[in-house]
Amino acid sequence: MDLTRIIDILAENDCGRVWFVIRHAEKAPLDPCTSFEKVSLTLQGVNDSIELGHRLRDAGIKLSSMVSSPLTRCTQTCDNIVKGHGDVITVQKEDALAYPGSLLEYTETCHRNLSKGVSNVLNLILNQEPIGNSVCIVVTHDAVIAPLLTFLNGETFDRENKWIGYLDGFALCNRHENWKVIDGRGMVHEVTPHIKLIRSI
Repeated sequence: MDLTRIIDILAENDCGRVWFVIRHAEKAPLDPCTSFEKVSLTLQGVNDSIELGHRLRDAGIKLSSMVSSPLTRCTQTCDNIVKGHGDVITVQKEDALAYPGSLLEYTETCHRNLSKGVSNVLNLILNQEPIGNSVCIVVTHDAVIAPLLTFLNGETFDRENKWIGYLDGFALCNRHENWKVIDGRGMVHEVTPHIKLIRSI
């Protein structure tokens, strides 16, 4: 999957208000001397996240706000995107985006149901209102993004295979209350009923 496809669609179309929900860049291996929370990016992860900022800037996509898991690899990703983009943006940290697995309330029998965790995080994201033609970027973890995306797309959550690569994710777009998701494959999904369900809770 490649975020370039999402960026191209956003640059070429009037998608209205846009939230860009992505996984952090490549992280270093966990070692006994570093806590799970403090694992940082690799050099490749640093370079890739700076390059993502360049790509957003070059596509004419403005940043209105950034929201991040407080874990180091996510805040570093945000800082590097801002550095590559050239904007000055304060990154807001949200604990609800922090711990991978915290949203996985799915079971064998309720995999398509809306969990409380998914509802809380989607409402948190939607409360970060993009300004004008700019984009709100949310940086979090694969185990947060995967349940969100599978709920929005009405798919079955597959714990074994439904994961999100580094700097992959989706764009959530709202134009005249018509909601769409653009995933990392460049596929566009109509998700208005799912967003209405979230907002009614």
